[in-house]
Amino acid sequence: MPTATPTPSPSPSPTPPPDASGSWVGKWTTDGQSPHGTFSLDIVQTGSTIAGTISISGSPCQSGGPVLGTIKGSTISFGIAAQGVSWKGSITSAKMSGNYATGIRCGNATGNWSASRVTFVLVRVEEPAL
Repeated sequence: MPTATPTPSPSPSPTPPPDASGSWVGKWTTDGQSPHGTFSLDIVQTGSTIAGTISISGSPCQSGGPVLGTIKGSTISFGIAAQGVSWKGSITSAKMSGNYATGIRCGNATGNWSASRVTFVLVRVEEPAL
């Protein structure tokens, strides 16, 4: 009598990383110190690689520059290599947050950051008929 061979169930496909492409605005705070401020980040994502530009306000030693990084699952990491600053955290389609670390140029400071995706709402305004 023939026996049935069980068929293995297919492995679930890995969840693709969120698409980080677009504009983000956020805030940052330094651990145990007074510096804090805001930033804006424009990102283009290709696969798991991100590239873009960040502008930082409120820092006595960082103003921003080009960023490079990666997204793996829900983890995002990026930095300004020329300034020795790195950010790492978690990302969803609308928010991201985590920790940052600076190089010696900024006293090896560490802190927290969070950002939200900038969304635009188009409103159509019509002139009244005369």
